[in-house]
Amino acid sequence: MGFCTSLCKGYLNTINTIQAVIAIVIIVFSALLLANVSGDAASADGYGLPTWWGWVPLSFGVILLVLSILACMCVKEGNICLIFTFGILQLFFGAIILIAGSLILTFVTSYMKTIAFSPITSLSFGISPGVLSLQQHLSDYTLGLNTGCCYNYSTPSSLLSVCPSINPIGPCVLERNAYQSGIGSGHTDITSNSAKFCNKVGMSLCGDSLRSMWLQSLYSETKSSLLPSGIAFVVFGSLLLFAFIGTCVVGCKHKNEGTTGSYGSGV
Repeated sequence: MGFCTSLCKGYLNTINTIQAVIAIVIIVFSALLLANVSGDAASADGYGLPTWWGWVPLSFGVILLVLSILACMCVKEGNICLIFTFGILQLFFGAIILIAGSLILTFVTSYMKTIAFSPITSLSFGISPGVLSLQQHLSDYTLGLNTGCCYNYSTPSSLLSVCPSINPIGPCVLERNAYQSGIGSGHTDITSNSAKFCNKVGMSLCGDSLRSMWLQSLYSETKSSLLPSGIAFVVFGSLLLFAFIGTCVVGCKHKNEGTTGSYGSGV
């Protein structure tokens, strides 16, 4: 076995170990989120989030852990078919994680920032739609969060209207469902025992004249919590893609050794 193959195997074992540790951390964090330490059964950890915010990373963590175990077995046994199969899985999940991290960074550094610092009278019609109109939908959702945290959502006068097609004056919403979803999340949090999310953003910033400041505070909270996650996703996804290259090198080396008759029963 050549130096290059040994080096790639060592690199893959290191990546697999890191991946297993990250998977365990994700599983523990997701379990705590689903345990709902705030005692509010309607939200995840009292932040007004739907429970799938806990189940999705939990499933992802379990998949990563299983892949790490399989990877160690593949590299150790030297099975060419398993090595290349795992390489394809590395490519697939590495690309997904990298794309997810890029979307998180775009979500935080671009969309949320644009919404927070745009004139309140231009929301949501006056900002660019974004990819698949996500920026405008996000604007409607955050305006809904503001309404859910700061106003009596059952009072019609406190609700924002749908933007008219002619001479709209903001704030108004383009997508009623996104707005109502934001209201539901904010109201779920504010009616819980702790109201963690609404209190973090700032109940003192509630009011029509302070809505822009509330959105800027929301951006600051989101940035501090999601930006590190986005960076971590990009780094980890990139590592998996580099690991895919190493896996291919190991597989090709084993294949060549088997073809020349020098490949035995594996490592």
